[in-house]
Amino acid sequence: MRTSHSLKSSRNQNKCSLLSILGGKELAILRGTKKLVAFYTEREREDRALRRKMLIASKKRLLAVHENQRDEIVKNIVYKTPVPSLDELKPRIVTAIQNVIPQMLENTWREIEFRLYVLLATKGSHVQVH
Repeated sequence: MRTSHSLKSSRNQNKCSLLSILGGKELAILRGTKKLVAFYTEREREDRALRRKMLIASKKRLLAVHENQRDEIVKNIVYKTPVPSLDELKPRIVTAIQNVIPQMLENTWREIEFRLYVLLATKGSHVQVH
């Protein structure tokens, strides 16, 4: 049976091992809530914010590229031959959108996921993927 002193010392050992596992960051455990809070230096906080902004910008750029590709595909189908009137243009647009099969969407999604993984691996830095 453990005494209260041995329980306290085992808790302190757990906290120390937790601190060493987490890379030496200065950590605090809030009493009662058991919530782990990391205290970063101002420089680390700025670096994290900059990386987050770069990742968001890269994601936006990536999604914009895919939207443009999708629009180009639809335009190539719709404007294959010259359109004499708007009445003929409307059915072409509808059929072009209806002809997009789920496999095309899955392939596009798979490519977006791959590029997002590349962004995460490079921490948001610009990389040319072919």
